[in-house]
Amino acid sequence: MIEIEISKKKRLQISCLVLDYNGTIACDGVLFGGVDNLIRKLSENLEIHVLTADTQGSVVAQVGHLPCIVHKIPEGSEDLSKNEYVRNLGSSKTACIGNGRNDRLMLRDSAIGIAVIGKEGASRDALEGADIIVTSIIDALELFLNPLRLKATVRV
Repeated sequence: MIEIEISKKKRLQISCLVLDYNGTIACDGVLFGGVDNLIRKLSENLEIHVLTADTQGSVVAQVGHLPCIVHKIPEGSEDLSKNEYVRNLGSSKTACIGNGRNDRLMLRDSAIGIAVIGKEGASRDALEGADIIVTSIIDALELFLNPLRLKATVRV
């Protein structure tokens, strides 16, 4: 678990990190360099989940060996499926990272939602649902290794 004191009145206790796969931690089905090491490091304090429709059919080969839970969601209503998954984990203890329109609900409803503008870009809806917007998945993941960065960005 990672504790983040946002203000004197708000403290987050994050125990789960949900990652969208394609467009967020991977491009064209291939994991971005450095993501594997960060997942290993973050898994020491967080339960990591990768959600995907696995359009490319590569998620198991790319992340199956990493300390994370891979959950394939059915195509169609992916936004609702992802959000339900996060609610079942516990929205108040879950952080989410994504880039697509189908990530918008989980970004909005999680304790911390981070949108990544990467090689695929990011949907306007994902950006509007997020608490934080970054231009690199590495930067997004490193926020959880340096929680004061999160605090500095989201405090009021």
